[in-house]
Amino acid sequence: MEELRAYVNDAFSEKVIEREVESSEVLYLICKDTKGEIYGYAKFLRSVVPDCVAHNEAIELQRLYVKDGEKGKGIGRLLSRNGDSISREKGFRVMWLRVWNGNTTAKNIYMKWGYTFCGEDWYEVGKEKRKVLVMMKHI
Repeated sequence: MEELRAYVNDAFSEKVIEREVESSEVLYLICKDTKGEIYGYAKFLRSVVPDCVAHNEAIELQRLYVKDGEKGKGIGRLLSRNGDSISREKGFRVMWLRVWNGNTTAKNIYMKWGYTFCGEDWYEVGKEKRKVLVMMKHI
């Protein structure tokens, strides 16, 4: 639990997010209502592509979050589709992601959106390494 807390404090720090938003390698999409309340966001980035993806023009969907109470309303799908479209315009042909093996809900959603499993990878949370599944789709 301590490793997770340290990871969250680092990965979601204001300084890190500010640097990412200013980077040309990272794309953030934010879903807000007309009053400016945020309901979800997605983060896409050019990153080291796992061997199982085997495609040069690949971009990672690294984060996709929807606010509790707003899930099931199409916000995640909207963020994903817009990310696909913008990524395609930038020359990417494959979208890939990592998902925790135990996250059945996320795996099922991603499969509905056209992703398929292509392998396994390791994801570092602080000093701890966790095995994750890799999914991809052509965009």
